[in-house]
Amino acid sequence: MSTTQRSESMNAFFDGFVHSGTTLKEFVDQFDNALRKKVELETTADFNSSIQTIPCSFAFRIEKQFQAVKEGCISTYDVLDEITTDYDHVKSIKYTVYFKNEEVDVKCTCALFEMRGIVCRHALNVCQMNKIHALPEKYVLDQWRKDLKRRYTMVKSSYDDLRQNADSGRYDLVVKRCSKLATRVSSSDAHVTAFMLHLDEFENKFKGLTQESGSTKVAETV
Repeated sequence: MSTTQRSESMNAFFDGFVHSGTTLKEFVDQFDNALRKKVELETTADFNSSIQTIPCSFAFRIEKQFQAVKEGCISTYDVLDEITTDYDHVKSIKYTVYFKNEEVDVKCTCALFEMRGIVCRHALNVCQMNKIHALPEKYVLDQWRKDLKRRYTMVKSSYDDLRQNADSGRYDLVVKRCSKLATRVSSSDAHVTAFMLHLDEFENKFKGLTQESGSTKVAETV
């Protein structure tokens, strides 16, 4: 029974991508396509489930209460957009924007934010209509921030001059020391627990970093 179910599941996964005459090379290429399609379908399903309201099965108040708690109050807006195609043809496209006022949660069917991390103009227009003048931090991704130091800039490379890049040298020193400690303590659960406790104590004792005279200094809190 389990073998039959597994076979049916595999057939459903490759449905439309492979057939009885598919060669091994074609199978490898089509496997990537099938996997990519599966990820796209899951992403679309997650997006649709997050914006849909589950209908009540019965007219009971208690069921409506749980529905309100789970779904919240979602407003729906239809936004018309015009794009210029080839030969200067103008095409109208309708997008749907779902908006939660209490949480300032906005989603658009164009899925620009989900795909590229950019809040689309359709969602911004809806926020403006609802007198929202500042978006929550969840819509400001780290990749767009200029006030964050990228981790990859701390990694030492062959063309670095550590005399000119002191941060890279300190970072490399800390990584090597932590790697050595990780190798030693990982052989015992008790050692790992003790090591993590010391890390927690360090994080609680030292909050944040301050810049002094061009160097990084740990600021101790009392």
